[in-house]
Amino acid sequence: MKNSDFSKLTASAQMILDASVWSVPAPDDQPEIVLRRWNVMQLPNGDRHFVGWNAGDREGRASTKIITFDPTTRRGITVSGRLYELEGPSGRDGDGMHTWARWMKVNDATEFIDVSSEYQDLINKANLSKDGF
Repeated sequence: MKNSDFSKLTASAQMILDASVWSVPAPDDQPEIVLRRWNVMQLPNGDRHFVGWNAGDREGRASTKIITFDPTTRRGITVSGRLYELEGPSGRDGDGMHTWARWMKVNDATEFIDVSSEYQDLINKANLSKDGF
């Protein structure tokens, strides 16, 4: 394969990937989302975002900045006003990570750390307290 053919193929593949992420309904139209195989990612400025599989729409999702999180209900509210409920244990979802990678690119972000274990620990402790242990 010639370099020019490879460049065209790479550009075409990037266009397909770019088109595979779309805008989402406004929070007024979709106020709550249940995330499965979820993660919480932290940017260098401290902002944290939910990332995972949107069970209702069957797609990857990356949220706006998390404002509050209640480990007892497993629910958090983001800057957009949307409520996210974390279902099941934390875990990587390929579509969610693809959406997160696109979010990072669109927002000129280059670094993040996965702080999901902090949230999973909070949830686990809340469950123990709720169960009387």
